[in-house]
Amino acid sequence: MAVFLCTGFWHGAGLSFIAWGLYYGALQAAERLFLKKGLERLPAVLSYVYMGIVTVTGWTLFRADSLTRGVTLLKQMFLLNPGIYDVSMYVTRKTTAYLIAGFLLCGPLQRLIPGLKEHMYCEDSISLAESLLLILLFAYCIAMAVGSTYNPFIYFRF
Repeated sequence: MAVFLCTGFWHGAGLSFIAWGLYYGALQAAERLFLKKGLERLPAVLSYVYMGIVTVTGWTLFRADSLTRGVTLLKQMFLLNPGIYDVSMYVTRKTTAYLIAGFLLCGPLQRLIPGLKEHMYCEDSISLAESLLLILLFAYCIAMAVGSTYNPFIYFRF
């Protein structure tokens, strides 16, 4: 708990960083003292969901401009209360298509197409065309990230 609290202070003196450190410290303590056996018995899919929720909650506290704004964002996320952001700003046809494609490529398609998983993870079998496709996909991702709204580097706030 002390290490995570100090980590929160190290990132900044704002209450949102302190809450972020306390959140991860309390989470570590709870997982080690109470939750470990239950989490180990969860199916893999539920483990991923749990980890995603825990991570996004922590990131929301960390990234919020203030603790009040962070709590407002968390309420909006988990209670679906109207708040700072409208969901329609982010859930578009494009983001939905990316989400579906990512889900399919990371999960079900690997099981449905024989040999796909082995091919994807075998370093010896990557062709020049696949390498070029991955480079283009990476460049596209960078262009999309850079071309979106201005978002200053978080550590410039200190």
